[in-house]
Amino acid sequence: MSWFKEIIVDVLVTVFILLTAMLEAVWMQYTLVGYTSLMLAVKLFVFFNDNYLNLLKKKRQTAPVSVIYQLYGINIAILILFDWWITAGLWLLIGIISYLTDKKMYKDVSRP
Repeated sequence: MSWFKEIIVDVLVTVFILLTAMLEAVWMQYTLVGYTSLMLAVKLFVFFNDNYLNLLKKKRQTAPVSVIYQLYGINIAILILFDWWITAGLWLLIGIISYLTDKKMYKDVSRP
């Protein structure tokens, strides 16, 4: 489980999303919307910029791709459960773009 260090930020974001939805603190809501927007912008930038895609290809990821997509799914489920429809849609878009980026980068998402 040495790959857990690679996904710790994703796990923390999932916990933050759950806390934001449950506590409804305004500063947490703004932080979540800002982080989601930034994450979407970065994912789009990497997908459409082949130079950055090549840089990412050099850094091999050891964490199972399925775990990352499961966290995206959990994020979406939490957001839907608490009626954050637009943010859930943005996270769905982040997941789709991540999948397409992986497919573009490795030509096969089921990499080791």
